Amino acid sequence: MQYLKIDLVYLWVNNKDEKWQEKRRYWADKLKISSIRENNDCRFFDNEELRFSLRSAEMYAPWINKIFIITDNQIPKWLDIKHPKIKIVDHKEILPEDCLPCFNSEAIETCIANIPDLSEYFLLANDDKFFASNVIPEDFFDKNKNPIVKMRPLNWSTNDIKNCLYKQSYIFTVNTFSSKFATRKDYLKLEPIHCIEAYRKSYFLECKKIFAKEFAETSQKKFRMYGSIQHPIIDMYMLECKKCNFFEDVSIQKQELTSHVSNLYLTLGNKNVMHKIIKDKKPKLLCINDSELTLDIHRKNLPELLQILYPEKQSWETNDIISRTQEQPDHKNIFTPNRIKFLKQD
Repeated sequence: MQYLKIDLVYLWVNNKDEKWQEKRRYWADKLKISSIRENNDCRFFDNEELRFSLRSAEMYAPWINKIFIITDNQIPKWLDIKHPKIKIVDHKEILPEDCLPCFNSEAIETCIANIPDLSEYFLLANDDKFFASNVIPEDFFDKNKNPIVKMRPLNWSTNDIKNCLYKQSYIFTVNTFSSKFATRKDYLKLEPIHCIEAYRKSYFLECKKIFAKEFAETSQKKFRMYGSIQHPIIDMYMLECKKCNFFEDVSIQKQELTSHVSNLYLTLGNKNVMHKIIKDKKPKLLCINDSELTLDIHRKNLPELLQILYPEKQSWETNDIISRTQEQPDHKNIFTPNRIKFLKQD
């Protein structure tokens, strides 16, 4: 399948951009978005992951055709925008004008298929997702050129769901899908792998046509809120229409008990602990997720770990030096028992 043109799409934001900060504050005030659930800082932090995720793609998936970076009138300071492999896509190129500005990744994802010149075959990522060892197109698309959909067993408590807008929206997405499809799988017992995922543009558009009203309503939500559909609705559509192959990964809770994890999910924490886990598990794909519980000291140390994992500067990087900031712990974070157990290893 080397002849397939497979693109890679990222969503990215520079939260340090003062103009963007001012715009976000203005619209949050205008729309009376006061809840941290809808406007949490952790959804916007730029820990310099994108630079290293792009390095990981060149190291382990050099067969990728084009790389599209969706942004809000921003350009990474280290990126050579003249590089032929990378294209910056502004929100206004894909989102309807009345949806702008947008601070909601779920809304942006409804319009991914609008990217000019996007290939029929593409991978979707955020900047906290990485290739961690050599991969080939067959890791993402089967012999019929259909995506391989990957999910994990879902293990959410009622309290987890009550306190997490993402999980509430996922359940809303499942219920929305089930309203039009008699599903063969119980998607309330499965969750996306939260890693680099494979799609076909034509299947994306087919699903969007069926759920046109729900896609349109989600695209109008400038901030995350209940009632948004998430892009896994495309996975469900492909599965129910037999337009993909299904792979069930181990649950996040069982990762530590498994000798090899193909799609490793880590919560951003101590860099030495994470480095050991990555070396031990030898995953193909890696996600290092920022959350409401992440400490600032771990955010600031993340580039050091990523520099170890992905040391080679690539041809699209300018001479900008990777930033280093003074380590200061954030005492405002809330500690859960699991989080305390994890941080004891610091």
